[in-house]
Amino acid sequence: MNCTSCGKQLNPGARFCNACGAAQSTGAAPMPGQPQQPAQQQSQQSTGPYDTPQVRALLGTSADGFIKEFNKMTATGKQVSWNWAGFFLGFIWMLVRKPFGNTEAYVAFGASIILSIVSLFILTDMEAYMEEWWYWPFVFIGLTVFIWIGCRFNYWKMLSVDKQLRQ
Repeated sequence: MNCTSCGKQLNPGARFCNACGAAQSTGAAPMPGQPQQPAQQQSQQSTGPYDTPQVRALLGTSADGFIKEFNKMTATGKQVSWNWAGFFLGFIWMLVRKPFGNTEAYVAFGASIILSIVSLFILTDMEAYMEEWWYWPFVFIGLTVFIWIGCRFNYWKMLSVDKQLRQ
């Protein structure tokens, strides 16, 4: 199959040209001798307002997962989408993925840093701290913050991508 824009040869099932970045029609027939992409894989591809070469370039290797979630959130109008890495890795993951651009993300980032630092002190002598009055409320607040990050991270990342695209 060749690019509809520049004519370069494409990989089987490619949705974008590696040379010029132009979107390819999914109905195009492959070149002779090249296998067709199974129908099941074609139906699982993410298509929507965020499935563009610019967004893919911004998101890098994790583009497919983020684009799928961004399109789902846009279609449903919801601002909540679960992200396991955001839940388990908290502020470390936020440092790597940089979902900043709104106050809520900065507050979650700060809270997760504070909770993580205090947790390190608790882990040094957990038996002694479990008897303190503040231990269980701290655990509850910590879980709440990390659940908050897990639920909102994809939305924060989507806002960050939107901001970068506008610049």
